[in-house]
Amino acid sequence: FGDASGTSSLQNPSYIYADTGSYNVQLIVQTNIGCRDTIVKPAYVAPYPQADFTFDTACFGYPIHFSSTTQGFGWPITSYQWDFGDGNYASGASTSHLYASPGTYTVQLVVSNPFGCSDTVTHQVIVYRPPIAQFAYDTVCLYDSTHFLNLSSPTDNPIAGYTWDFGDASSSNDTNPSHLYGSSGTFTVTLYVTDSYGCRDTISHPVIVSPLPIANFSSDTVCLGNPTHFTDQSTSAFGSITSWNWNFGDASGTSSLQNPSYIYADTGSYNVQLIVQTNIGCRDTIVKPAYVAPYPQVSISADTVCRGNETHFTSMTNGYGWPIISYQWDFGDGNTSNLANPSHIYANPGIYNVSLIVFNPLGCTDTAY
Repeated sequence: FGDASGTSSLQNPSYIYADTGSYNVQLIVQTNIGCRDTIVKPAYVAPYPQADFTFDTACFGYPIHFSSTTQGFGWPITSYQWDFGDGNYASGASTSHLYASPGTYTVQLVVSNPFGCSDTVTHQVIVYRPPIAQFAYDTVCLYDSTHFLNLSSPTDNPIAGYTWDFGDASSSNDTNPSHLYGSSGTFTVTLYVTDSYGCRDTISHPVIVSPLPIANFSSDTVCLGNPTHFTDQSTSAFGSITSWNWNFGDASGTSSLQNPSYIYADTGSYNVQLIVQTNIGCRDTIVKPAYVAPYPQVSISADTVCRGNETHFTSMTNGYGWPIISYQWDFGDGNTSNLANPSHIYANPGIYNVSLIVFNPLGCTDTAY
C-alpha cells in the first residue's frame, strides 16, 4: 500500500493509513499459468477540515455577521451548514442572521471537503440588549442656549459614550450638553448611545428654536398738556404677544397696556422704550422718540388811522421750532383775513376788538387780542 508496512493478498482489500498524504500503491496480478503484471497508482488520504468561525458584536435589533475561518489543509471546503440555535439555518462561508429576541444561542457550523470529510464547531453567542436612548430639552428663543437632559439608561452592559447631532452640522459628546443655535427653526436632534460591548440605540426629537418677536410702535406728536397716543405695531411669527412694557422716557411714566396714552409734564423729545414678550417667553425691545411740542406764542399790533385809510396789522409769533401754518384774523366788524400781516379799511370810525388765532402743524393754537 505504499506506506512501507501495509500489504494484502485479497482481490478487493481495504486499508487504513496511519497518516494523510499521497501513497504509491502497487498491484501485482498473476494468472493460473504463472503470468504476471504490475501497476503502480497513487492513493490519497485527505485530512479532516478544522471548522471554526468568528462573529461580530451581537446586539439585539442588528444582524450578526458570521464568517468561517475553517482550515481545509490544502483541500477546498465544499459545504457550510449553519445552525443559529433558534430554528434558523443558512449555508455559505459567510452569512448574517437577525435574532428575534436577546439571549444566549448555541451556533453550530458543519463543514465538508470534496471527500465528504467533515468537522463541526459550536460557539455560544450572547445577543445583548442595547441601551435605551432618551432625552428631554427645553424650547428656547433665538440667541438663548437649548439645554439637553440625557435620560438614557443601560440594560445588559454599562453605557460607554454619547454622541449628539444637533441637526445644524454641530455635535457633542457631553452627557448633558447645551447648544446655541445660530437661527430659529425646527432642528432634528439625534442622540446615539453606545454601551461597553458596542451595542447602540438612537433616538431623535424635533427641537424648536423660536424666532424673536419684532417690537414696533407709532406715536402722535402733540402739544403740551395733551395725551400722546402710542399704538403697538409689534409682530410675532411664532406664538402670540402677551406682554407690553412701556417706558415713556421721562424717568417716571410706564405702562403695561398694549396701546397706552400718556401726558408729559414738559415739552421735548423723549426716548420711549417698548419691550414685548410672547406666550413662550421670547422678547424684543425697541426705542423710538416721541415729541411733545410747545404752544405757539402770538401778539399783534396795529396803527391808528383816519376813516377811509387802511389799518395795517402785524403778527408777532414764536413757534418754538414749529412753523405757523394758519392765521385767522377777526377785525371786529364782521370781516376776517388769513394773511400773516393783513390790512383792512373800516367803514366807520370807532374802536374795534381785533383777535388773531395762529396754528402750528400739530394743531396747537394761541390767541392774541
